[in-house]
Amino acid sequence: MTDPVILTSEARGVVTLTLNRPGAGNALDRWMLRALRNALRDASDDPSTRLLILTGAGKIFCSGADLAEIERTRRESRDINRAAADLFATVLRDIHAFPVPTVARVNGHAFGGGAGLLACCDLALAEVDTRLAFTETRLGLAPALVAPWIAGAIGPRRARQLFLTGSPVEARQAESWGLITTCVAKGELDTALASLAHEILQCAPDALRRTKQALRQLQAPDPATSRELIETHLEARTGEEAGEGIRAFFARSRPSWQRKDTHDEHNDT
Repeated sequence: MTDPVILTSEARGVVTLTLNRPGAGNALDRWMLRALRNALRDASDDPSTRLLILTGAGKIFCSGADLAEIERTRRESRDINRAAADLFATVLRDIHAFPVPTVARVNGHAFGGGAGLLACCDLALAEVDTRLAFTETRLGLAPALVAPWIAGAIGPRRARQLFLTGSPVEARQAESWGLITTCVAKGELDTALASLAHEILQCAPDALRRTKQALRQLQAPDPATSRELIETHLEARTGEEAGEGIRAFFARSRPSWQRKDTHDEHNDT
């Protein structure tokens, strides 16, 4: 079985975690999330780690939650669904709390939970043709688990715009909002990453760890809020709308709430 997350390290203390389900758009299933959680802990426990890079194999950074898995598990017990939600919430917290600088090398589109992953990183690089979107509400789901991290990165007003429309944004726009920290020309991603890594490695390792410790206090939701967000996610995940929305996604059809409106009729003419 192919490893869902590949960990590679360099002598200078740079660790790269690569999401490795390119055939599935690096969708986040339980196996990938467990592997990512374990890889994050291994890298965190290694005192030689000075920089963590998160990226994806293939042409997509991360397409978000594995909808096929959600469709299977949503019919199971609430405890099973809660465990799945808690696993993803833990991974987001682990990325945010990682003791050294983290950089998302956004090698392609990032949707839903995938955009949540990059928001939890300290910095995110993407090429100009990259798109980001939170399409959960179009599928009958709720982006509750990523909400505090996205709002922390771009502010609640922009987060509302992304969450309540489900519309994609280009990397240049995401950069102006602060979700992407650096937008680069096509083919320049690795050059920009190498330059950024060089700058980070000029900083004192212990000073960076202490700085990360201070920054962690600014954004993480408190435990009670985290529990409420998980419950909100579960209500949507196990509800009737999610069932209809996910089935429509795989059938390439429209759920009932996407009936033709005036805008659609205008576009059809």
